[in-house]
Amino acid sequence: MTSRIACIGGANLDLCGWAADLEVANKEKINFTKRLGGVCVNIAVFLQKYGEKVKIYSAVGNDEVGTYIKHSLLEKGLLFDLIQGQNPSVTVTLIHGPQGRLLFMTCEDTLLNN
Repeated sequence: MTSRIACIGGANLDLCGWAADLEVANKEKINFTKRLGGVCVNIAVFLQKYGEKVKIYSAVGNDEVGTYIKHSLLEKGLLFDLIQGQNPSVTVTLIHGPQGRLLFMTCEDTLLNN
């Protein structure tokens, strides 16, 4: 399949959790859901959903998160060309509150073990 559109940019792991508020988030254990993320990936998934042929160009680390990103892209049937570097992949942690309101977000380039 020849791609018509190139998406160049971030591909990362999103860890999404939900809590009533930040006080609850600080006191209780939050279960996080792993999701493929990054602006480049989000745009590519959207375009593919509407029938466009897209190829992703991004960089990931030579680590567990980089492997997760590659497998997730394959599962979604997306074409990609990834540069696998020595730096760790990017992980974004998000905690959502009631009605999906974002309470907290952090971006790290370290491998998170869960």
